[in-house]
Amino acid sequence: MRDHSDMAVADQDNVRMLKERDPKLYANLEGHVQYITKLYTAEFHVLARNDIKSYSDLKGQKVNFNLKDSQTDVTADRDGKDLILTVNGTNEQIRVVGEFTGIKPGLFGGNLNDKAGVQQGAKRVTFGGMDGPVSDKTPDFVKALDLDHARDGEVMLAYGMNGEDLPVLNGFPLRLVVPGYYGTYWVKHLNEITVIDNVFDGFWMKTAYRIPDTPCGCIEPGTAPKATIPINRFTVRSFITNVTMAQN
Repeated sequence: MRDHSDMAVADQDNVRMLKERDPKLYANLEGHVQYITKLYTAEFHVLARNDIKSYSDLKGQKVNFNLKDSQTDVTADRDGKDLILTVNGTNEQIRVVGEFTGIKPGLFGGNLNDKAGVQQGAKRVTFGGMDGPVSDKTPDFVKALDLDHARDGEVMLAYGMNGEDLPVLNGFPLRLVVPGYYGTYWVKHLNEITVIDNVFDGFWMKTAYRIPDTPCGCIEPGTAPKATIPINRFTVRSFITNVTMAQN
């Protein structure tokens, strides 16, 4: 029995790739489906050295398309054909995370505490970035940590990654690194740190990004939590059983 679906969402570049790879199988694809609507037009970002000023400058250059058949690879290959642009394409995995370098003295402890003028009664630290909301109806993104956590020596103000300056996409010039905590706390483009003497009631702490106040952060399906708390530390759900060296 053949499976049937009421609706499917497909990327146009992927459909074109399938038709090129197996023309016989997908030759009359449009004859078997009804086109409803175009959901959106995706943006395609090209990251290049400073001397690359336009698409044409990439001709004959080494260009990494990420892993084979990834969405980046499929879209980049299609763009190259549409622009009649021949490049030396590679499929190396793009490294987007790595080892951070930064200030890790125990925030607001020791000398930094003296310079910041943190006073008795301080309870929390809020962190805001330079990027603002797209809509004026969206609250500004600000996260908060307990003061004791911010100064425990784990939290870092990172300005470098993998031995280089922090890339723009990773939060240049400064980002908050909170080991063990969900990425919502890793504020990018950090430009504002405020010490407060109360519980921060910003939208992204008081209303959004909250989980059930239970040991597992979960509830039974179909039930509602009695109370919620801001999302915080990762709950580990995996185990490393065997470690082997990668073969280069």
